[in-house]
Amino acid sequence: MPQIVVYVLGAESSGKTDLVRQLEYLSKGKLLSVPTKCAPTMGQEVSALTVSASGGKRATMELRELGGSVVNTWESFIVSRKIKKTAAVKTKFFLLYVVDAAAPHQLPLASTVFRYLTEGSEATCAGWRALVVLQKCASADAMTQEEVKDYFADGKRREALCAVEADSWNGVGIGDVLQWLAEAAFHP
Repeated sequence: MPQIVVYVLGAESSGKTDLVRQLEYLSKGKLLSVPTKCAPTMGQEVSALTVSASGGKRATMELRELGGSVVNTWESFIVSRKIKKTAAVKTKFFLLYVVDAAAPHQLPLASTVFRYLTEGSEATCAGWRALVVLQKCASADAMTQEEVKDYFADGKRREALCAVEADSWNGVGIGDVLQWLAEAAFHP
């Protein structure tokens, strides 16, 4: 089984840390039912997450959450980790890109950064499977998947873009994110 590294990226206060915590709980069959107060991530937080797929297959992945306040250094964090992969052990990289569904003013910048990281053969995250997570979807006037997809991609890329609405404070959509991770882990 290859090593699996998942980068969790998104603007400051988009809900990355809450999402990671809720994924950790749900992977153990629990749901964090009381919101926790999170300090902003400065730099990088690394944790392990075990996912299960049908047939009892299990995979452990390395989650690397990068703080939204250090967006200018994301590339250097990612490149330094990509350099560590060895020929002996294959490494698969995935991207969870978190968008605050209750903050439409952040959408233009969020989509620009996402495209910069993923589009083109030289992009830092080129060729990675990516999931856009619309965090805080239970908020009043939260943006929908379709609205966000319109900003993030067009044409065939829009059709292929994976997005899910989630709210880590009440668990909505967290199972969908965990399922996407499990499917991605075992997809060739």
